[in-house]
Amino acid sequence: MLLGGKKRFFHRFGRGEFIDQFNISSRIERNKNIQAIYAELRKITAQYTTREMMDVCREMDIPVAEMYSIHTIQNHPQVQSTGLFQTMAHPTEGDVVTTRPTALFSKTPASIYKPAPNLGEDTERILNPAP
Repeated sequence: MLLGGKKRFFHRFGRGEFIDQFNISSRIERNKNIQAIYAELRKITAQYTTREMMDVCREMDIPVAEMYSIHTIQNHPQVQSTGLFQTMAHPTEGDVVTTRPTALFSKTPASIYKPAPNLGEDTERILNPAP
């Protein structure tokens, strides 16, 4: 969040005193106080849902984008439309979600042709290469 965004943000949530307390107008002082500033931002944002905070930032013309976790990224429309995640049957682990190759070539398409090896499955072959 840029300087103007921080000032508007703190005012929006009734915490305008942080602008002077942390000397936000001075880049050098702001950097010295960055951990305290982020601690206050965490306190404010923890009271709202991600959607609510994104809406507030958009209303204030503060650039914002949702951060996805490993558990939520599969639900993102772009990820779903590209088929990035695929389920593959593993012989010992059951169904495993994996990513398909990200580069798609029309003449030489890449694919996942076998599941990941089990622990130690390839040890002998790797340690004793063919002559």
